[in-house]
Amino acid sequence: MSDSTIVEPSRRMVITQAKIRQVLKQKRRKRVLNFKKRIKVSKRWQKLSKPAIALQHKVANQTQNWLHE
Repeated sequence: MSDSTIVEPSRRMVITQAKIRQVLKQKRRKRVLNFKKRIKVSKRWQKLSKPAIALQHKVANQTQNWLHE
């Protein structure tokens, strides 16, 4: 704010960011695409991509809402 007061982020945003960290940690453990070694992406990696993207969009929307309140 203009008077240099600090506003804490909402509790929901913090919880959603924790969920993102959890999903991305699970995703890192799966086999990933490697062109040099000709390794394909595992199906489990692909399945974890959708929830990770959805959660990142959710945090982006929560951040925008928090900024404009």
